[in-house]
Amino acid sequence: MELLITGTDGFMGQVLKDYFQARGHNVFGTVFVRDAFENEVRFDVRNANDFTKLQRKPFDVIIHTIGIVDQTAPKKQMFLVNAEGTKKMLHWAVETGCRHFIFVERRINFFPHCKSGSRQ
Repeated sequence: MELLITGTDGFMGQVLKDYFQARGHNVFGTVFVRDAFENEVRFDVRNANDFTKLQRKPFDVIIHTIGIVDQTAPKKQMFLVNAEGTKKMLHWAVETGCRHFIFVERRINFFPHCKSGSRQ
């Protein structure tokens, strides 16, 4: 199976990459923070030109793990990466003929109005 996993420099993306590679699947990944390894490219989901770095073959599956979870990050940046970036990836998946798109949600639940971490 041919997979594209976005965010293979993050925890979830790396775990998924290792899992599928260990089972003999061909995995292509994207990274943002670190240098790219073999079968990876540096990629910024906010930059439309970066989509040209991705292989144009139809992947069997795209697993999208890119996202900002830092609640102190500027809201505009979070929106551009988490919402608009996911939308761009989904459009790219359709354009390239990918039939399966898995979005790994990165929501963090926190309760700022609660004391001592209680949810009550």
